[in-house]
Amino acid sequence: MQVVLEQDTVQNPEGIETVRLNQPILSSGDSVRQFLSILQEREIDSLLIEGGAQTLTTFLEAGVVDEIYSFIAPKIHNEATAISPFMGHGVKPSISETLNLMNVESKNFEGDTLVHGYLNLL
Repeated sequence: MQVVLEQDTVQNPEGIETVRLNQPILSSGDSVRQFLSILQEREIDSLLIEGGAQTLTTFLEAGVVDEIYSFIAPKIHNEATAISPFMGHGVKPSISETLNLMNVESKNFEGDTLVHGYLNLL
């Protein structure tokens, strides 16, 4: 089943279900939990989230991410406007407050590295 989040009424191609939320999903952890409740009602218990920094951070801050796949390219972009894969809300005072991946695996793909691991949040 494919699920598309949409605020406007759209024509659904065959096999696509549109889920309408009361507020944009990126507005808060509450909207994330509302969306996950809708999926749970449809007996969907696993979700792949692909997105930019705002999308990924919203789901992380809602505490609903248990597994991460992240590609890292061997490039350093040293500008203030460089886009980060996650958007934090301030500096953490200590390393003990960071999110730590467990059971980490990595694989190389044509120069990029895929890092896969689990979070103990749920």
